[in-house]
Amino acid sequence: MVVNRSESQVRVKLIDFGIACNTSAVIPGDCVGTIGYCAPEIMLGTPYDEAIDMWSLGLVAVELATGVPLYPGEDDYDVLKFIIETQGQLPDHLLESGLYTDSYFIEDNHKEQRWTFKTPEQFQYETDYRSKETRYIKLKRLDDLEQLLKVRRGPENGQTLFVRLIKEMLALDANQRITPSEVLKHPFFHPGLSRRTPCTDMNSTGGQNLVLSQQPSSWKSHGLQKFSCSFQNSVEFPQKGDINTSANPSASEDDLQITEGTILGDHHVVEAFLGEGGFGLVTRCRDTKNNKTVAIKVNKSDPEILLQAKLEIFILEQLRRLDPDRCNIVEWNDYFLDGQRICLNFELLDQSLWDYIGDRNNRGLPMRELRPILHQLANALFHLGSVGIVHADLKPGNIMVLNHSESPVKVKLIDFGLACPASAVIPGDRVGTIGYCAPEVMLGIPYHEAIDMWSLGLVAVELATGVPLYPGEDDYDVLKFIIETQGQLPDHLLESGLYTDSLYLVPKDPKELYTTFSHSHIHTLVMAATL
Repeated sequence: MVVNRSESQVRVKLIDFGIACNTSAVIPGDCVGTIGYCAPEIMLGTPYDEAIDMWSLGLVAVELATGVPLYPGEDDYDVLKFIIETQGQLPDHLLESGLYTDSYFIEDNHKEQRWTFKTPEQFQYETDYRSKETRYIKLKRLDDLEQLLKVRRGPENGQTLFVRLIKEMLALDANQRITPSEVLKHPFFHPGLSRRTPCTDMNSTGGQNLVLSQQPSSWKSHGLQKFSCSFQNSVEFPQKGDINTSANPSASEDDLQITEGTILGDHHVVEAFLGEGGFGLVTRCRDTKNNKTVAIKVNKSDPEILLQAKLEIFILEQLRRLDPDRCNIVEWNDYFLDGQRICLNFELLDQSLWDYIGDRNNRGLPMRELRPILHQLANALFHLGSVGIVHADLKPGNIMVLNHSESPVKVKLIDFGLACPASAVIPGDRVGTIGYCAPEVMLGIPYHEAIDMWSLGLVAVELATGVPLYPGEDDYDVLKFIIETQGQLPDHLLESGLYTDSLYLVPKDPKELYTTFSHSHIHTLVMAATL
């Protein structure tokens, strides 16, 4: 979120910790993040860690530079297709460990390339999903991004270093992905950028009364079936006691029924609606006790949504150890109950990075404006990693500009609804947004924080170009784009993916490698229609 868009140097904060988690609690296979911003390890169901946030930050950076998402898919298949077309085949060791690798890849041990990404026809036959070409820009390789930026914005200092940074953020192998601390030291950033002091107060006892019981999700593999990050037992909240998740059925059928003027929790008057989703609504409210304006996330009273809200509160409690302003994370004030509904109280920010890019007519941002935004997001991921949290849904819509009129703009990371501890990741869980998920997520490979770096890389491309890099509507399309752009995924990734067989042809001979996506062809650089 942008703190104040009227400021000349925009400050942003990271918000929405609803799916954030400690890296030590990550459960491989959990579905986190937003399609189009998820790191590969999330889409593949591979064990993940903080690197997934760096992936997302990379995608945000691209979006800041271009004005459009890099991998704007509507399904993990599309996003993986875009990634493969742009960045090449995912490593075999990732595919081999992915819970969902078989959903997107076919294994053939008799071929030199063991894993073959499924053709759109094969994927449609198995899933009834028809792959869609949703990209605004199609790159033969990530290096072509530099030429695209020069065409769209003219030559600028830092473009070469920017593309180099994006490539390090969007490394297909999460273990090779750049870390937030390395990003902050990257030569792309001007020496004049201040180095942040540590944001973590290790003496804080925030969240010490919270108890999170982590148990593996019970699930049955049926083709592309995926599941979200799930912690079976309840979360205990300090002072306010337990929240009954078995709400009155009548309360769960009210569809919120909130209008302007509605009073939430006795003293929060709804003034406007800021957004909505499957969880419920985000409203702008005035607190009648202190006359302050805040953003209230109103969760539906459905039992599953109540549980997810509890998990988000758990993550937000862990993040109290961080300074929200210096760590570029949305400030969470508290939570309260409105009947059977859980309401989360956040600071009110200006506009999303997605809207900010749109206000620029999706032309992308100049390097001088993109650089501080990318630096702030890397800073946010660095500090999330310091407390063991994977955001898992990094994308322009979950980054807020504090004040769009400031220069440079300030941003904050929001929406921790899919975040989770890195230690609780379950391989195969579906997290993130199609078009931003890392390959390991789409393939069902164990993943970690590197999936965030993948998403950040895609955001970076979108910032630079104004359009998403891999805008698929399905994981197949995204993987196809990735392979066409970045090359075949490594066999060790494909071999570990739970969904690899869904996308690749598996070699029959163990001595041979997985074969590449058979219908993928390398596109020449295509400029968006807005050029």
